[in-house]
Amino acid sequence: MKPIKFSIITPVYNRVDCIERCVECVRMQTYCDWEHIIVDDGSTDGTDLLLEKMSRGDSRLKYVRQSKNGGPNSARNKALDIATGSYVLFCDSDDCLAKEALQNIIDVMTKFVGFSYYLFSVDDRLTYYESNPLLMRGQAILSYSMWITGKVTGDFVHVVSRSLWDDIRFNEKYRIYEELTFLNLYKRSKEQFFCNEIIINRDRSRQDSVTNETSLYKKNSIQYSMEVQKKILEEHYDAYIESGVFEMLACKIRKLYFYMLMCRTYDELSYWENKIKVTGRSIPYYLVFIKAVRGGGGLSVGVKIFSYIKYLCKKIRRN
Repeated sequence: MKPIKFSIITPVYNRVDCIERCVECVRMQTYCDWEHIIVDDGSTDGTDLLLEKMSRGDSRLKYVRQSKNGGPNSARNKALDIATGSYVLFCDSDDCLAKEALQNIIDVMTKFVGFSYYLFSVDDRLTYYESNPLLMRGQAILSYSMWITGKVTGDFVHVVSRSLWDDIRFNEKYRIYEELTFLNLYKRSKEQFFCNEIIINRDRSRQDSVTNETSLYKKNSIQYSMEVQKKILEEHYDAYIESGVFEMLACKIRKLYFYMLMCRTYDELSYWENKIKVTGRSIPYYLVFIKAVRGGGGLSVGVKIFSYIKYLCKKIRRN
């Protein structure tokens, strides 16, 4: 097997309190053939000054600063454009590579050769990996159809050959919704090798974690949720049909229909009413009624209020 160099990509914004830990976890790896590309997305809390200092004297730490905040997907794309490693993996600024993580990845790659895409574990998802029938044995070969059919879902550590990224990038309009990109990578790679080895320890308790940004009461959240659901259906509709997961496809179309109502995108609803008929299902009558009376605005207000109440209850429980 040819020598492997890793490009570890970290987007960061206003994380002066934790970015040093993230960097040191990479530096402490016993496997040394890596570059750590950190793209500062316009921080204003001193993160940039700390990274400038840390990058001195270690050519493997590549620090890039964006003058304007473009979101984590913009920062990831910037790093992908300059990456030189043979494999790419992402480590968020509030995450930490496990001890011996890179060497453990190399050991798996050496034993299971021939894959351009490897998937590993994050520490807070072990219960899912150990209970999923496809993953519970600790090692598995996955395929695009398994993601489409929902047999495998959720977060992993993605170790992806840089060649797969040639013309695939994250959508910079959205701060989250990486699923758009990863579905296309699953499709291109055809197969992915999974190993239940913890590679990243995560911190998702932070209030500023981007994983907390899907609440529908937030600005543009409903609009973006609609756009992303629509893109997924448009790009992968045929795969859902070929896989025979008609109920799942119908659920996704109903969800899109719901978002479109809230965004008052009434003109496109008939198209999806016809699309769902292929599955042998239909749009619920109450949603068709809301369309008929042009009640999407009221539906949107109700959903935002409900979402905000859920957020407040969760915050109270946490405190």
